[in-house]
Amino acid sequence: VSVKKGQEQVNIYCPIVISDAGLFNTYQYLLPENARCLPGPSLSTLSVFICLRGTRKDLGLLSTNYYVYFDTDMDKALERYFSTPREKAAAHIPFFFITSPSAKDPTWEDRFPDRSTMVVLMPSFYEWFEEWQEEPKGKRSSDYETLKTSFAEACLLVIMKLFPQLEGKVESVTGGSPLTNQFYLAAPRGACYGTNHDMGRLHPHVMASLRAQSPIPNLYLTGILPCFAMT
Repeated sequence: VSVKKGQEQVNIYCPIVISDAGLFNTYQYLLPENARCLPGPSLSTLSVFICLRGTRKDLGLLSTNYYVYFDTDMDKALERYFSTPREKAAAHIPFFFITSPSAKDPTWEDRFPDRSTMVVLMPSFYEWFEEWQEEPKGKRSSDYETLKTSFAEACLLVIMKLFPQLEGKVESVTGGSPLTNQFYLAAPRGACYGTNHDMGRLHPHVMASLRAQSPIPNLYLTGILPCFAMT
């Protein structure tokens, strides 16, 4: 294994290497090009982080994960969504994942009294945000912020329909794009769920190659991937 110590490269010799960097980071950045063999990345996601005034009890929040769908034909819904121009895509979001991290934390109210949180995830397209990837985080152009805000506002409309008791309780809303995932989670192309979960991903050969023992001799993978087939 080669690592940098200051400006110097140091070689560490060992019989076995165990990587917890994630599948894509391991294969794309830690291995020579001739040793790379990867499936495609999964969907990118947009995140919306909502801060609320009130306790879990006051707001009627449960420690439940909600999966909200608007169409029974998900393939068709996703195709329509991703074929829509990015400026209009927020009106066609096919599904949401909604949860309340604060409602799951028994110590939350002691640490943050009279405050609660919700997190919403939705599918996204990395290419919608790709043009801003070279701009510095926190200083991206107004067009980037406008696009991100359009999804956050669409998300809030759904939240208020599902949880009308939260009307007037929202203190702040922060959106995260695939570029956010790429920066904070080191998720290539914002694909925070690792490899693409298509039919090819479920082929026995692919499944076998993504176990803890990788196809590369003496390289082992650890973390979520070997257990749940995602990173």
